[in-house]
Amino acid sequence: MKRLFTILLILVLIGGCTQNQIPIFEEEKKIPEIIVIENLKVSPSPPIQASTPDFDSEFSISFNIVNKDQEKEVDSLNVYAYDWGRCIPVDVATEGVPYRMNKMFPGETKSIEWKFKAPTNEELGKVPRTCPIKFLVKYSYRAVALHDAVVAKDPESHQVSPNFSPANGPISIDIDFGSEQPFKSGTRVPFNVVFRNTGEGDIKEVPAGNIEISVEGLGGWDMNTKCRFPGGTLPFIKKKTPPILCYFDAPPVDLLKTYTVRVALTYDYTIYGEMDVRVEPIYEGLEEMETTGAGGGEGGGESEGAICGDGTCDTGENSNNCCQDCGCPAGYTCKHTDAGYYCELATYCGDGVCSSGEDSSNCCIDCGCDDVGAGYICDEDINQCIPSGLR
Repeated sequence: MKRLFTILLILVLIGGCTQNQIPIFEEEKKIPEIIVIENLKVSPSPPIQASTPDFDSEFSISFNIVNKDQEKEVDSLNVYAYDWGRCIPVDVATEGVPYRMNKMFPGETKSIEWKFKAPTNEELGKVPRTCPIKFLVKYSYRAVALHDAVVAKDPESHQVSPNFSPANGPISIDIDFGSEQPFKSGTRVPFNVVFRNTGEGDIKEVPAGNIEISVEGLGGWDMNTKCRFPGGTLPFIKKKTPPILCYFDAPPVDLLKTYTVRVALTYDYTIYGEMDVRVEPIYEGLEEMETTGAGGGEGGGESEGAICGDGTCDTGENSNNCCQDCGCPAGYTCKHTDAGYYCELATYCGDGVCSSGEDSSNCCIDCGCDDVGAGYICDEDINQCIPSGLR
């Protein structure tokens, strides 16, 4: 009899432990960005030389698009440029026609390259300009978040730690019950759902039809009758949506039971990329420096043994490839940038100084339009004074 009592006691204890056990979601590390742009570069390195009537000076923009989700694919992925300043796209696909990739598989990387033609001296206004190459990447993604909802017959007798499995991607899904758990069986359990844009990209709104809310383990729960949506679409205001108000009625339980609130969202997301490409005009007189150096050297490239920067204009060095040693023609100055040394007009239209020989008629960018008359402004795109009413 005593042995039978002991066995029954053990069974009761095991049963009690089983009822109090809370299912734990497998921990998932949130991926903050699903699609990222990597290795954005320009070739050749800027500054890019202006085009001429006889020569198209071309450069390329290249980058990689990476799906950081190692388990899920990305749908409806499109990439296209939408602004390139004074530069001219060479690829047909760049001219407003997107790169339609459709799907990207988990962990996949795709490479993009676009070619552009630099503007001519006339298109530059004979001053250095920057071509802002701007593009966007748009894709569709489905995110899912899970949150425990623990119901107890006697909540004060239990201490629980509800688990939360966050959504991957730039749109986070907040599920807020507003009170401590467990919830008392037989009562109404309210909760709010809010979507937040935590990424660097853009999203305007989400249709209510793209949202799925369910309470797993609770048969017959209907989102359409248990949730109140603000409208047909949820706008993002200051990077988050208005809350969706939901509830479920906690059923009677013998001791303790865990339900799972599951929220899924399918959304379109846009990220942006930009690369500023500096284009330099070809100044008059520099063509001669290709073959004759200011220091007497000949040829278009440095000869073996010549060291640019040693203070001597050696054979093979000239003003075009080593103005640091060979100097520049009259009216030019040797300028240093990250791309190296090159000759630039000591004074030129667009340098911010109204120099001798410049006036409103030939360089209003520097000299303004005061001497033309009242009511005129400088149109920097064409470097001419125009009536202010035309802008």
